[in-house]
Amino acid sequence: MDTRHLFVGVLVAVLLVVYAFDRRNHRRAKNVRTAWSCFRCGLQLGPMESTEIRVAGSEFATTARACQRCAIRDKRIWWTGMDIITGTFAATVLVLWLL
Repeated sequence: MDTRHLFVGVLVAVLLVVYAFDRRNHRRAKNVRTAWSCFRCGLQLGPMESTEIRVAGSEFATTARACQRCAIRDKRIWWTGMDIITGTFAATVLVLWLL
């Protein structure tokens, strides 16, 4: 098997896993039973203890309640993802520029 085909296979597998987790999060956010509990960890929330966060990055994102700890964790994950995408783009431009 050519390494190019292996790379494409790994990329498709990663994208499928990300899509599966996105759909799972969307279903959990829509679930009525999670209305007053944290979307991520299940902690029971009071009215002033929660934050609305975006989940399921589809075309029309769903919002769900999360505790402060999970909201901060979600924000860190989002910014880390953006940093990885920016770094990958910059590295690609640099490699193409050097060739």
